[in-house]
Amino acid sequence: MQNKFLAKNHSRLGAVYNPAAKSIDFKLYSLNATHVILCIFKEAEGEESVFNVDMLKNSEDIFEVSVKLSECKYLKKTFYYGFRVFGPNWEYDKNFKPNTDIGFKSFVDENHNRFNPNKIAYDPYGLEISHLPSKYKKFRVNAENYKEDNSKYASKSTFNYIDDFKMSKVLNLRAPKDEIIGEVHLKDLTELLNIKEHGTYTGALKFAKRLKEMGFTTIEFLPLNEFDDENNHWGYIPLSYFAISKKYSYSKKNGEALNEFRKMVNAFHENDIKVCMDIVFNHTGEARTYSTPNDADLMSYALIDNQTYYKQTSDNFYTCYSGCNNDFNVANKGVQDLIIDSLEFWIKQGVDAFRFDLAAALMDKDSGMGVSYDKYDGFICHIEDRLKERGIRVLDSHEKGEGVFLIAEPWVCSGSCCYQLGNFPSNWLEWSDVARNTIRANTISPQGTDPLGLRNLIEGTPFCFGEDLKAINYIASHDGFTLNDLNSYDKKSAETSDGSDWEMCSSYGGDKEKQELSIKKQVALLFLSKGIPMLQVGDMVGHTKLGNNNSYNLDNYINYIDFSKIKDKNSREYRIYTFIKSMMNFRKSHKILSEPGYHNKIDYYGTNANIIPNDNWNYWQNKGMDYFLFKINDENAIYCATSKARYPVEIKLPKNKENKNWYQLLDTTKDGAINNEGELFTSDILKLEPNSFMMFIER
Repeated sequence: MQNKFLAKNHSRLGAVYNPAAKSIDFKLYSLNATHVILCIFKEAEGEESVFNVDMLKNSEDIFEVSVKLSECKYLKKTFYYGFRVFGPNWEYDKNFKPNTDIGFKSFVDENHNRFNPNKIAYDPYGLEISHLPSKYKKFRVNAENYKEDNSKYASKSTFNYIDDFKMSKVLNLRAPKDEIIGEVHLKDLTELLNIKEHGTYTGALKFAKRLKEMGFTTIEFLPLNEFDDENNHWGYIPLSYFAISKKYSYSKKNGEALNEFRKMVNAFHENDIKVCMDIVFNHTGEARTYSTPNDADLMSYALIDNQTYYKQTSDNFYTCYSGCNNDFNVANKGVQDLIIDSLEFWIKQGVDAFRFDLAAALMDKDSGMGVSYDKYDGFICHIEDRLKERGIRVLDSHEKGEGVFLIAEPWVCSGSCCYQLGNFPSNWLEWSDVARNTIRANTISPQGTDPLGLRNLIEGTPFCFGEDLKAINYIASHDGFTLNDLNSYDKKSAETSDGSDWEMCSSYGGDKEKQELSIKKQVALLFLSKGIPMLQVGDMVGHTKLGNNNSYNLDNYINYIDFSKIKDKNSREYRIYTFIKSMMNFRKSHKILSEPGYHNKIDYYGTNANIIPNDNWNYWQNKGMDYFLFKINDENAIYCATSKARYPVEIKLPKNKENKNWYQLLDTTKDGAINNEGELFTSDILKLEPNSFMMFIER
C-alpha cells in the first residue's frame, strides 16, 4: 500500500497514512472543544458509523488519534470519516448517544460556541468531501432538529490512498510582469467542445496547447475548491480549502479529482502556462444565521470551533462584510494557520499563483463584530514570511525563478475603509478597477474623461502604486459584463440576478462599427499600459452572456464559451480574436512594455508634435481634449494616437531621428491586426478618425 505523497506533503492536520505504523493518523484543531469522537463510515450515505474512537487533546489544542489498520478493517481502502464535537454549550457526557440532548446547555453560548455532537462535521483539512450538502436540506440546526442525528446523510471527508505524483515545472521561469493572464471558469472553458471529457480537468488538459496558441501565459481559474453548487456556478461558496471540486472530474471514482487536477497542471506547465487559483478566504459556504441566532446552517468549521473560525455580533449572529452570509475570522491564529497550510498544499500540487477574493478581508485585525483593516500589520502582511518559513518564495513583479505570485482583489463588500486599492504589501499584485473604469469610460462616456486619466492608466496608476509595477489591468472579468456585452448593451439583461445597475456599458446606438472600434481601442489601451494585462478567455472569441452581468448562478449556455464563432473569417468575432492575439504578441515582442520603469520612457504630445509638460493642467484636466498622443522611447520608438472625437483630427507626427522613418503598424478603422512589418508612412500628418487607435514604429 502506497501513500507517499500524502505522507510527505500533506499538512500537519487532517488524516495521513503512516506506513511505518500501518495506521491512519487523525489530527483536528479546536481551541474551544472539550471532547471529540472520530467516526468512521463504510459508506458515504445511508449508514451509521462502523467505528468510533475518542480523540485526545494535546498542548497545541490539537485532538489526535492513531488508528491501526488492524483495528478497523475499513481503513484498508477508501473510507469516510467525520467528527462529533463537544464544548462548553454542549458538554461531553459518557452516556451521550446520538438523537438525544444529553449534555446540551444551549444552541450557542455567550462565547459564540455552537457545538452539537448530533451533527457530523467533515474535516477542514480533508482532501475530498463525500458529497455536497445541497443534496439535502437538513443542515439547518434549530429547535426542531437539534437532537436529530444527521450521520446518515451528512457530508463526510473521504480518505483515499493516493500515490506520489511528480509535478512538472513551468518551462520558462518568467517574472510576473511578463505574464498575460486569461481568466476562465474551468467547466465553461471546454463544455461546448466536441470531446468526451468536456467541462473537466481532463478536458482543460487537452485544451492547454490551444490556450498557448491564443497567447495566454497564465490561466486564472475561478475557484476550484469544493463548493456548495446549489444555485451557484462560479464556485465562490467554498466548503473546503484542501478538497478539489469533484464536479470537474471526468472520472467519478474516489480520489481521481485530485489526480486529474495534477495532470492538468502538468499539461499546462508542459505548454509553458502557469496556473493561478482563485481562492476564497473571506467567507465559507456553511455558516449562516436566520431570524434568530438559535437557527443556523452548520456543517464543519462552526461545529468544530465556531468562535475560532467566524466573526460574530454580540448577540451571536454572523457578521456579513463579505456579502455572503458570514466572515472568516482571519484575525485568529487558527484561521491564519489554515490559510498558510492551504496555500502550501496547493503550491505542492503545482499551483503558480493565487488570486485572493475580497482580499482586503485578510487585513482585518478585529476578531469581534467590527472590522479594522490594517495595511501595516494585518495578516496579509505576514503571508510572505509565513510561506518563506516553509521554503516557498513569493515573487515580486520583476523577479524570475521558482516561486509563486499573489494577486489581491483589493476590497470587501462592506465595512469602514473596505476599499484598499494600493495598500497591499509591495510584492502583491492588485486588480485595478481604476484601470478598468478608465479604459471603459474613454469609449463609453468619453465626455467625462480627461488626458490625465489615460496617462495614469498608461503609467500603471501611480497615484495608487507609485512607481511599482503592481496593477493587474483588465477591461472585464467574470464579475460583470463580458467585453462584447459592455460594448453592445445599454443596460443589464432583465434576466440578471442581482447584477449592478451602475456598471458602464453602451450599445453606441446600435452602431456595429463603433462597437467594434471601441473594443479594439479598449484592448489596445490594455496591452499598452504599465501593469499585467488580464483578459477573460471568452472575450477573445466574442463571448456574450446576452447582457447578463452577474451570471454566478447559471450552469448553462450563458456562461459556456463557444470557440466555433471564430471559424468564420468574415465575422466580428474572428476580427476581434486576431486583433487581440496580435496585441498579445506585440506586447511580448516589445519588452519595454512590461518593464517596471516603462513610465519613464514616455513622452506625451499635442497635435503639433509639441511635448506636453507635466504641469500643463489646462491640457491634462481638460475633458474637452479629444486626442491622446504618446511616444514610447525605445530603441525603435513607438508612437500611439487615439481619439474620442466625433470628427477626424489632424495630427502632426513627431520628427524622426536621423535616417529613420515612421511605419504604420495599426489603424483600428481598418480590418486586420497589427502589421508588424509596418507600412512606410510618407507624410508627417495623419488623420485620426473618431474613436480610433493608431500605432507607428520608428525604424
